[in-house]
Amino acid sequence: MIKLNNKTTHVDKLILGGGVSAISFAHFYDKDDYLIIEKTDKLGGLCKSFKVGESIFDYSGHFLHFNNVHMRNYISALLKKYAVGEFLEYSRNANICLTKNGKIHTSVDYPFQVNIHQLEKNDFIECLIGLYNTTDSHLELKTFADKIFHKF
Repeated sequence: MIKLNNKTTHVDKLILGGGVSAISFAHFYDKDDYLIIEKTDKLGGLCKSFKVGESIFDYSGHFLHFNNVHMRNYISALLKKYAVGEFLEYSRNANICLTKNGKIHTSVDYPFQVNIHQLEKNDFIECLIGLYNTTDSHLELKTFADKIFHKF
């Protein structure tokens, strides 16, 4: 039992937070007896953007990037169904520039992880080797500062 607007009501599941996980749970839960409580005025958690002037910023760095058009359409339909208020989709034209010797060598569409295949073969292999060699298993990081300087 919970009290909403001075009324006591019963819900089978109380979902705290209105992020993507909460929306997913509500969608796949086989009953309609649930209530999502979100502290902000819109559902979506970190899957939101805000506008300052003519610029649009995401709450999270990169959140929903789909290669599969069917999955993209499915998730978009869910967000439109469960979102409170207007759900907007924005196109983004952003890329990551890679440099060599202080000059731009090439660029890859954002986000880098999804578009690494756009690199030339040698650059792609160099990135994979660099990723492999940055594992912490062979390093002795004694302090938090060591880890911060290593990671960032």
